[in-house]
Amino acid sequence: MSSILKLVFSLFVSLTLTQCGYITNSVNGKGEVIQQEMQLDAFNSLHLKNGWEVELIPANENRMLISANKNLMEELVFSLEDNELVIEANNNIRKANKKLIQLFYTENLSQLSVSSGIYLHSASAIESEKLQTSFSSGCKAEIVIDTKELSVSSSSGANVILSGKSNSISYSASSGTGVNAVDLIAENVNASASSGASIKLTANESLNASSSSGASIKYNGKPKSIDKSTSSGGSVKQL
Repeated sequence: MSSILKLVFSLFVSLTLTQCGYITNSVNGKGEVIQQEMQLDAFNSLHLKNGWEVELIPANENRMLISANKNLMEELVFSLEDNELVIEANNNIRKANKKLIQLFYTENLSQLSVSSGIYLHSASAIESEKLQTSFSSGCKAEIVIDTKELSVSSSSGANVILSGKSNSISYSASSGTGVNAVDLIAENVNASASSGASIKLTANESLNASSSSGASIKYNGKPKSIDKSTSSGGSVKQL
């Protein structure tokens, strides 16, 4: 390959990766660990990204308490509009002595989106009539849920651990993600997995499961109704 062709190819790859979001700036925590508290208005939709550790805490007021290396305070970016709270960082946070946001909230959440290296965990159950969740881009979540209707979408290497209970759950997993929801007790479940993804779940009444392209679905419980389909190396098996 000529030097000109190599240069053109390199520029093309660089541009493609940038447009796809694979090239991002990152930052490590430096300086002493300090705390900062911020008051918030009520919200029912939450979007988290770029490397923070976030703890969800039901409370009687809306606020966030940040405990992090001093330089990371300058990285914090958040906005609250139309009941949607977005918390992120200017640069993706990597190593830090501490990068914790304790998020106290009063309203039942209806939407939860987690991405880009976030580690999310909950102190107690996230209660909601209907909750839509999305996990992607290498995030990790360990949360307790208490809902009537739940939607879980997970992709791009996310690691999701769920517990609690729900009447009805819809799972969608792809691109090497792992969803462990054996301790999330559900009555009726629809599950779809593809492209090497893995779902472990519990269903007591009915299960509709579809797995393809090397993905796997493993289920616990004794559902009275089971409808399953597999293709291209996918599997659906009982635990």
